[in-house]
Formats: sequence, C-alpha cells, structure tokens
Amino acid sequence: MKRERKNLVINFIKLLLTIAVFFVIFRRISFESLFSVFQNVRFIYLVIAFILGVIFTLLKTFKWYILVNSIEKISFWRALDSYFIGMSLGIITPGRIGELGRIANLKSKLEGIGIALWDKILDLYGVLFLSIIGVYYFCGIFYAALFLLLILFLFFLIFNPKHLIFLKKVPILKKYPQIIEGLTIIKKSIFVINLLVTILAYFVVILEGYILSRAFGTGTFVDLLYGYPLIMLVNLIPITIAGLGVREGTAIYLLGKLGIPSNIAFNISFLVFLFNTTLPALWGIVGMYLEKVKKGIYNSKVGVYLIMLIGGFLRFYKIGVRSIWIDEAITAQVSAQNLLGIIANRASTGIHPPLYFVMMHFWIKIFGDSEVAIRSFSAIWGILCIYMVYLVASKIFGRLTGIIASFLFALSPFYIYFAQEARMYPMVTFFVLFSIYNFLKGLENSKNLILVTISNIIAIYTHIFATFVVLVENMFVFITSFKNKKLLKKWLLFQLITLLIFLPWLYVIIQNRTPEVYQGAQRISLRSLTYIFLELNLGVGVKIFNNKIFIILIFIGLFIIGLLPSWGEKRKFAFLLLFLFVPISLLLLFSLKKSFFSARYISIFIPGYFVILSRGVRKFKHYSLMMIVILGITIIYALSLNYYYNNLITLNRPWRDAVYYLHQKVKNEEKVFIFAPYMWRPFEYYNRGKIKYNTISLSQLNNLLERLEKGENFWLILANHEIEDPEGRLLNFVNAKFVVLEEINYYRLVIKYLKVPES
Repeated sequence: MKRERKNLVINFIKLLLTIAVFFVIFRRISFESLFSVFQNVRFIYLVIAFILGVIFTLLKTFKWYILVNSIEKISFWRALDSYFIGMSLGIITPGRIGELGRIANLKSKLEGIGIALWDKILDLYGVLFLSIIGVYYFCGIFYAALFLLLILFLFFLIFNPKHLIFLKKVPILKKYPQIIEGLTIIKKSIFVINLLVTILAYFVVILEGYILSRAFGTGTFVDLLYGYPLIMLVNLIPITIAGLGVREGTAIYLLGKLGIPSNIAFNISFLVFLFNTTLPALWGIVGMYLEKVKKGIYNSKVGVYLIMLIGGFLRFYKIGVRSIWIDEAITAQVSAQNLLGIIANRASTGIHPPLYFVMMHFWIKIFGDSEVAIRSFSAIWGILCIYMVYLVASKIFGRLTGIIASFLFALSPFYIYFAQEARMYPMVTFFVLFSIYNFLKGLENSKNLILVTISNIIAIYTHIFATFVVLVENMFVFITSFKNKKLLKKWLLFQLITLLIFLPWLYVIIQNRTPEVYQGAQRISLRSLTYIFLELNLGVGVKIFNNKIFIILIFIGLFIIGLLPSWGEKRKFAFLLLFLFVPISLLLLFSLKKSFFSARYISIFIPGYFVILSRGVRKFKHYSLMMIVILGITIIYALSLNYYYNNLITLNRPWRDAVYYLHQKVKNEEKVFIFAPYMWRPFEYYNRGKIKYNTISLSQLNNLLERLEKGENFWLILANHEIEDPEGRLLNFVNAKFVVLEEINYYRLVIKYLKVPES
C-alpha cells in the first residue's frame, strides 16, 4: 500500500512537471504553429521516418533477443512481445522502471532483471558514445575530453563486470544475488555484438530525425548528428511522464542553435517519440491482453460494430459542407416526382434504373431534401456495406481477415467520398455484397438461393452494372456444378425469374440505345488506369501524394501477397477472383470503343480488392507485423481524409454560395442566363423558384441579343464553360457585345453582371 501511494505521488509530481514544462514551451511557440508546418510536409519523408522507427524497434528487439538467449532460449517473436510489453509499462512508471516488465514471460526472472539492467546500460553507453561530437560542438574540447574519459570508464566496466560484485552488498540487492549474477554471466562476445547493435540502433534514430527535418524542409544531417544524441541523452532523465516536454524543450534549444525553427524542432522530437516509443508501447498493451483480444474477435462481433461506429462517424462527418453537384441535383429533382414520373423520367434515358430514385422519393418524404438528408441515405448504406464486407471476408478467409477488411473499408477515403454523395453506389454495393454472401453460404439451401435472387433483382434495378455480378455467379455455378443436375435446375429457374423481372428495363436500354456512360468516364490509357487505381485507394486525397509510385507499390505489393497460397477454401477464393476480375476486364474491353470505365462505376466490385488486400495484411502472421502494416495504411488513409475534409468546399462548384449571392443581388426585372444549359439543375436545387432564369447554349448566342433591350442589365452564370466551350466563343462574344459591371469568381463557377450598350 505504501509503495502504491509512493508511486502515485511520484507520478503526480511528474504530471505537474510535464504540465509546467509544456507551459513554458508554449509560451515560446504557439500551439497553432506546430500544426501549420504539416500543411506543406513531404509525405514520403514521413513514411521513410516511420520505416526507420520500425527498424530501430527491430534492432532494439534483436539486442534484447540476444541478451535473453544468454540465459534462456526464446523465439524472436516472444522477445518482440516482451520488448513491447516492457515499453508499455515503462512509459507510465517512475524512472521507466516498468521496462523490467519485459521479463514477465521469462522463467529466469531474477537473472532476467540483471539482463534488463544490462540492456539499459548498453542503451546509455550507445547514446553517450554518439554524443561525443555534440559535446565537442556545443561545449568545447575540454568537456569533450572529460566525456570521453567517462565513456572509457564505462567501457572498462562493461568488459569487466566482476568489478560490479560489490553491488551484492547493497541492502536491496543482498536478498537477490541472482540479479547481480545476471550482470556477470554474459559473454564478452555477446557484449560486443550488443554494443554494436545499440550504436547502430541509435544512429538510425539520428537518421530518422534528419529525414523528419527534411520532411519539413529544413536542417542538415550534420545538424542532427550534433544535436540529436544530446536530446536522446536528456530524454533518459526521468523527471516527466515519458520524458514529455523535457525532450521537446531540449530539441527546441539545441536544434534552434543549429538554425532549425522551434516548431519544427518540437515536431521532430515528438514524432521520433511517437514512432519509436508510443506506438510500440500501445501495442505492448494489446500484447498483454492479446489472448482476450483474440477471444473477443473470434467469439463476438463487438470489433466489427466498433469499426462500423468509426466508419459511421467518418461518413457523417461534414456530410453537408460541400454543395450539391449536378448528379446529386438530378437525384433530388427526379426523386421529388411521383412514382410514375420517376419511372418515366428514368425510362427516357435508360441510363440508371428507377429503384434508387423510388426509395429516395420516400426518404425525402420523411426527412426532406437538404444536402444532409439526401446524402444520409447513402451514408447509411455505406455503413451497412462495412458489415457486409466483414461477412464476405470472414466467409472466405476467417474472422480476423474479416475484421481487417471491414476496418480498411471503413477508413477508405474512396468509399467515404461516395457515402457522402446522393447517388446509388453505396446502395448497389450493399445488395451486391449481400448476394455474394448468400451465394457463398451455399445454394443447396433454397433460402440462400431465394436471397441471392432477390438481392440480384434489387441490385440490377439500382445500377445496370450489377448484371456483371449475375454473370459471374452464373459462370461459377456452371463451371463448378455442371454435374449437379438438381442444383442446376433450381438455379436456372431462379435465373429465369430474374430475367423476366429485368426484361422491361432491358427493353428500355435497347430502345433508347443507352449512350456511352455517362459523365466522369475516362478513355482507357495507362495514365488513366493508374489514376483510377490511386483514386480507388486514396479517393480525392491522391492529390497530396507526390511520390505516387511508392503508394502504388505498397498497395499492389499487399494485393499480390493476398493472392499467394495457401488459399484455404479454394472454391470461394476462385469465386472472389471472378467477382473482382471478370467485370473489370469486360468493362475495360468494352471501353476500347466506348467509354464505360471510371472509378465510380467499378466501385461495385472493388470490395473484392479490399478483401484480397486484407488477406495480404493477414499474411504477416505475427500480430506485431500485422499492426505495423495496418498502421501504415491507416496513416496513408488519414492523410487522404485530412485533405478531403479540409477541401470539401472546392470539390464541387459552390452553387450554394453562388445562388445565395444572386438572391441578394438580382432585382425582380433583371434576367438571369445559365451556361451550360444542363447546369440549371444544381442552380435550381438552391434557387427553389425564387429567381426566374433561362439557359443558353453556344448555338443560341445570337438569339441572346434579341432577348435583351439596349441599356438593360442582366446576369450570366458560367459553369463548365472551360469544357463545353474550350475555344472561348462565349467569352469572346460576351466581351465584344456587353459591358462588364461586376464579376465574381468561385471554384469553376463565374457570375457576370453585364449591361447591353445603349448604342
């Protein structure tokens, strides 16, 4: 009880000191400036620094592994577990004494304490050795010489541990002579190896600090070689919680003398601490409760529900910030009609079947047609897709792969974007996944066959590309079950039902000669395919990554690993490959003549990619390596989402702001014209009939003059004119014929207030 009170008091004092140190630091540098430097940070350098942090951790673990094996044979992975557990305990205990907790899974615990002490002694020696050049630079030759004598003395003790026998007379250690024996039984050859590994590990930290300085665009390697070993040395002084504040304050002081700005020096030090100490410590906590965690994952669905909660937050966060764009305006305006009007409208083009719009019709009746309301319909389907990805991945590869797949899908910037858009893609993706899940459960069960059929009908009446999934299921059944006559008869019966129900819309498609798809499609080229692959992984956040080849290699590498044997249930794995590759291959083939291929249209099939990607992560069988890979992907996703959420206003034309501006400015008698003609939809979504307007096209320019009188003022809204009028005919006409009274520019949207000359 006294010890607990003492530890509580010590930790409370350390907490107060930590707060005091940070108070002093933030009097010198503003809190906002610490974040402002991340706006222009070079991501690839952050990734390299993170990798160097992983290398540092592996080197430290290797050192611990060699030391432990001098008294007891254990595996490297067990050494890694114990190292992480020690880190987690050390970060919260006075003097980091909790790091001795790494001996918890050793049989020889008292000798293990001696080994753990040697590990810390070697750490101290490695940092002291690397600090010589810094002491010389900052303090001069005299103090550097004294420092060198101290290092030589420690070196003598390390290679002559028999001189430490006097420690047995210390009252605390007298009862436990095994601790001192642990300090003396290690062979000199092991000391040499460990000393070299230690120095190499801390040299990697210096290199890590230098890479981080380059990420922020400042500093040289020599600067970090002088300053960072001293920062690491001060970090060993346990006067605050985990060295927080002391380390950062020292970095600000020392690196500042070398010309590195204070906010960057703080971030370098803190990121090194995050990569090298905090993350291993956090995973050490997981390691301590790993068996309970595993049992929880395998015996309940709490994990996937938590992931759905996180995914739900990300899908609703800032959902109403960006303005409605033309496709979303179509959704709102078509869905506002009566049911016969919706069907007639959709049948007039044949592009998108009517089911999504019919369901949205009832949704709007209940919740209204605000941006948040109509997008929430997609967000809810997006959340349900997380669960379906979990079920499909679990059915093929097991629950752990299912958890990983649902987590990556939940954080996917690509799917978050479409979950915040009032379109049918999350809905059709859900029913496609529902069909696949019931297909994998087994068609011998008539209930599963009925659910497959129902979900297929719903999917193809939501988006016609769902027909590819029906095609894949038929291919698989006929390839694998052609001898099962009973199953084939049932299957053919239900396929006939599906075809009969879909025939009306098939007639609409043929009758209308449905045009090559649709806005946003791209002509096939290596460049466009590369961009689509990046978009599928990063969403709109692809813009922030300079070294895109590095990102491509990460995701392709994990995907290829996910394709490697052993495959477990080969039939299910084969079906997954068909589901992913057949539709995409056919769309690529069809797009050689007409453009049917873009990221949004293949989003229906990309969950298969996420399942295989997650299997690639799962292939790193040890949980520590798995978590490192997942953490790396999470960081990439987080950077993409940060860009997405901070740039929502510029993703769509800001019709909301533009129409509000016109509502304040346009007088009753003034005419308003919109170019291009189809841009009336997002305009009218916000206008709600308040301003009368007309649309104009390039062929109507001369007629425009006939609608206006001499001396009349009018408004012209230009949207998508850079695409519809690349030669600038409209602007040339306007500049030649009218006087510009006022002009306001938004993102890809221009409003001109014009006057017809008197003569």
